[in-house]
Amino acid sequence: MVKSLLGLIGGVALLFWGVYMVKTGMLRTFGVALQKGLSRALHNRVNGFAAGFGLSTLLQSSTAAGLLVACLQAENVVTTAIAISTILGAELGSAFVACVLSFNFEAFAPLFIAAGVIIFFAKKPQTRQGQFGRILLGIGFIMVAIGQIVAATGPLRTAQDVLPYFEALALCPFLCFVAGALLALASLSSLAAVIVCASLVAAQVLSLTSGFWIVLGANAGSTLLSILTTLPSSRTGRRGPTGCALYRLFSISVMALALMVEPIRSCFINVNSVVVFHLVFNALSGVVGLGFISIFARWAEKLLPSNQDASTPLSHQALFAQENFVSPGVSFRVARKEMVKNLENLRSYWQTLPWLLEANPNPGDIMILRDRRESIGAVCFELTQFLERVAREPLTEEDALLWQNEKTINAATRDGALFIEHIIEVIDREKCSKNREFSPQGLEELLHYHRRIDESLENIRTVLATESEAKRLKTHEALIIERKLMMNEGFELTRLHMERVAKGLPSAIETSALHLELQTLFNRFGSMMIAAVTSEQVAVQLEKI
Repeated sequence: MVKSLLGLIGGVALLFWGVYMVKTGMLRTFGVALQKGLSRALHNRVNGFAAGFGLSTLLQSSTAAGLLVACLQAENVVTTAIAISTILGAELGSAFVACVLSFNFEAFAPLFIAAGVIIFFAKKPQTRQGQFGRILLGIGFIMVAIGQIVAATGPLRTAQDVLPYFEALALCPFLCFVAGALLALASLSSLAAVIVCASLVAAQVLSLTSGFWIVLGANAGSTLLSILTTLPSSRTGRRGPTGCALYRLFSISVMALALMVEPIRSCFINVNSVVVFHLVFNALSGVVGLGFISIFARWAEKLLPSNQDASTPLSHQALFAQENFVSPGVSFRVARKEMVKNLENLRSYWQTLPWLLEANPNPGDIMILRDRRESIGAVCFELTQFLERVAREPLTEEDALLWQNEKTINAATRDGALFIEHIIEVIDREKCSKNREFSPQGLEELLHYHRRIDESLENIRTVLATESEAKRLKTHEALIIERKLMMNEGFELTRLHMERVAKGLPSAIETSALHLELQTLFNRFGSMMIAAVTSEQVAVQLEKI
């Protein structure tokens, strides 16, 4: 008796671990490709439903599929209605996997485990090929786990100590429903809950009707799980799971009422399989739901109104949402999008300098201007913590290099903000506080140099933000050329300034030291920012994005 219970617990644990290995292996191997493919496929509800089905079948987890969809919706790539249809498709995909795994494939488990071990160690765990070995290992563990669960549930049929508890469940459908929900939450998967339930029914430990209620509860637990895992996300990202939860609550309630009607319950009993009931329920729920999920989408949008500006960096809570860590590739995309927003803020900070070059504002206005550096630095600090958390996961060699590159760009943005603040201090100390003016020619030269760097900042943003590889490479080459031209033009501007000083122009002489210092600072700032995205390693990685 004790041995059977321990075997059941161990089997469930191994099943959970196998599903986790398949999910993480798929995400680490194909995470970005899956997300990009999903974003291209989500054009309408039907495509979204089909994409969700395929994604959940690959990941063997509707929760992981829901996290990817939440990530896309947080980026405003998909609408709430399409997000709901995708999650419904993912639930059907999970039910389909449960149906397939209900067959006995335990005999093939040694082949998958052996192949997985060979690939995992031969190709190294840090590589994507090694992670594919992890997928095969997970599939093998799932097969072994299901065999162990089936073997452990058989003796329970004659165990007099346990049968009263199962008989109590059979007398109360509500208890069966709660047990199914708790099992799904505890195993973080409706898949594990349904397989355990199917094994107990097959061993005649549970009645078929009790199995239906447990499966229905497992669907409720899976729905609640999708809400809990996306709680840290932004309001926009939570709309899809919330709208789906509202619809699933409705469909589960309808099915619960249907199970209380004898003719309908008899139809399902004739099928004599809880996994088929699970599949049929999700198929009916998904297909029927495609017709009127827009109602639940509107409710979700009203419940979760978004006040997030597209150009505003994510809050700490939204940045560290779980869907942003489903794979290193997805995390890097999220980090890069936040860097693009922060670069826009840095460029806006840079664009305030002409005001100081042309006028002499009061110290209070300059103090407010300098405070903008803190907001840019705060985002850089958040991104540093974000990247440090990403580094805790196993990274491939390519991922590790990309991680280092994003660290470099983020550090350059932070240092760039400090550099601009220093330039403001220099202008304030040497010009504004002393009420000095540049000569007309000198002012025009500094403004011209400022505009060139401003264009370079826009090109840097383009390199990081664009999805077009041709445009990215063309802009990257332009930045390399611009860096060389910037240094040459600096020498020419210094020569022109010294000619004005030699002619004895009072304004040129008065601001000569400041003029030359600003030219040097402008040049150093521009070179530093361009270097952050034109180093050889960064260039190679950008070509692969």
